[in-house]
Amino acid sequence: MAEEKRTENGQMTTTEFGTIRLDDEVVAHAAVIAAASIDGVVDSFGAASEGFIGNVTDGALGMLGKKNAAKGVRVDYKNDGYNIVINIKVRYGFCIPDLASDIQRRGKRAVEEMTGAKVRVVDIFVQGIDFSNINETGLGDQHA
Repeated sequence: MAEEKRTENGQMTTTEFGTIRLDDEVVAHAAVIAAASIDGVVDSFGAASEGFIGNVTDGALGMLGKKNAAKGVRVDYKNDGYNIVINIKVRYGFCIPDLASDIQRRGKRAVEEMTGAKVRVVDIFVQGIDFSNINETGLGDQHA
């Protein structure tokens, strides 16, 4: 039977074949990639200047391998489950509660599928709105 243990920055599981270590940043990457795939999410605050694991328009593959990619995400493992906080910026005209719910659903599913661990909470902190889609008349793409 596998034995799980919390380390300073992740989870460690010992099996009959050896040890598996899962860094919290891997969990953060899974959550942030799920969030970045949602139309209306612009970037994650705290991430590198390139934005949400790079530029969201680069797509999920372009997001991988970026240093400091998951800085806008905090991951804590408590009571046999992950608590995740994702800080985001949204595009003007999108319904924020709908975006946040979608991020919560997708982030939870992505982390649980990838790690096999329970996700207890996915909190979303909207820290800004991107108005770059507003044209000269003051109208932009409305998705509300």
